[in-house]
Amino acid sequence: MLRNLTRDLLESGRLQLAQKLTFYDKMRVYYQNLSPELAIAMGRSMKEFLLHCMTVRGSYSLVGKDQQCGLEFDLVSNPRYFNCYTVRPSLDYYSRRVSDVYLIVDLGLPPDLRSWDQAFVMDIFDQAFGLRLLLHEDGIFPNVDKGGVHIEPGKMVEIAFDTIQWSEATELPNDRCHPGHQPYIYDLGRNYSYSYRACIDQELNRHVINRCGCVLAHLPRPVARPTLQTPYCGNIDPNKTESFFRRCQSRASGGVRHHTCRKRCSRYTYPQQSSVTRWRATNFQLHWMMDQSQSWARLLRARTRKSLVPKGYNQFAYIIVRRRSFDSVHKREKLTVTLEALMSRIGGLCSLYLGLTMAFLIELVEFLYLLIAYLRTDRCGKRTAAETVPLTKSSNISERFWSQDCVKTETGDSSHSSRHVLTATAASSSSRRVLVHRKFMALNYPKI
Repeated sequence: MLRNLTRDLLESGRLQLAQKLTFYDKMRVYYQNLSPELAIAMGRSMKEFLLHCMTVRGSYSLVGKDQQCGLEFDLVSNPRYFNCYTVRPSLDYYSRRVSDVYLIVDLGLPPDLRSWDQAFVMDIFDQAFGLRLLLHEDGIFPNVDKGGVHIEPGKMVEIAFDTIQWSEATELPNDRCHPGHQPYIYDLGRNYSYSYRACIDQELNRHVINRCGCVLAHLPRPVARPTLQTPYCGNIDPNKTESFFRRCQSRASGGVRHHTCRKRCSRYTYPQQSSVTRWRATNFQLHWMMDQSQSWARLLRARTRKSLVPKGYNQFAYIIVRRRSFDSVHKREKLTVTLEALMSRIGGLCSLYLGLTMAFLIELVEFLYLLIAYLRTDRCGKRTAAETVPLTKSSNISERFWSQDCVKTETGDSSHSSRHVLTATAASSSSRRVLVHRKFMALNYPKI
């Protein structure tokens, strides 16, 4: 269809649009140009897909097809895989006791026998033949494109998983998680349980609907079904494609800056470990196990056909999903800094700061005091000048001169900076002058 449209555009001379459409030769684009009912009809039903199943609960096993194993299957329409199915136990109390689930699935005809695989040239990096399996929490929207593992045909894959419950802290002031804020997630008229990632994707899809008037097929679709007014963004209409490109380019883009999505305060994850081995089931085992009641009817139909298509075990896959234990690991987020701890830390920091500040001030005062004392005493020592002192008495006179500006008082004995006076005995007949020197001395003299 897309190639025919591209050819018509080339013949009409609309080369630029034809060049753009060439890069849309993908299965996702093909899905978006179908009606939802036709897209589901082109996918495989659960009866065609699931050949055999078995569930183990303790020492009991249920074997059969479809719901005979105690399982429920819900359809999820996906633009990449068309029909996907969620598998879960039919009863809640039964799901708590199931330890193993065995599935044998039919993957359809091999790629070399399907002529339509010659289309979708731009899907070269997505072409695969097999199965994709995703373990997720019950009821939430399965994001198959961003999670899951691939399973190769003809292999037996065992997936062992554990259960981890995450609990977010609810004491945060910014309301990072909210236990009651869990609106439903809508996808093509179906409701799913709330998850933070699906909520963000749904808000993004609503943003695209409001700005471009189309629906993104790979995100949760908050519409009952695409319509002519709000088609898929990959819907190709020759009369509307150019106007659509102009409209979306003129309204480009900001992201979703404001939304009401909040993380759940409790969620589950399932870390898993897979092992792969070659499956040794043979054709006759699969035939007699699954098709005993229809074997004669199929034989009669086969006799009327001109060519037969062999069914080998390479088109089947064997899956085992096993719970390692029934214990759940509970990981709780705990605030390391509460109000009490914060006040205690602030008090400790303040006391340490004040203590260091007071010690610094005391040391600074002591340093200034010693510096001033040193400068004053040094000034007294440098005042070394010669002074003459007249002696009036003829007898030996010993005089002591005290310098008033060089006195230093300490606790205990008085320590004085004194002026040492050199005295001399004057002769009776003549008067002598005594040369007096100032000298700083750090001696402890007793009180006079």
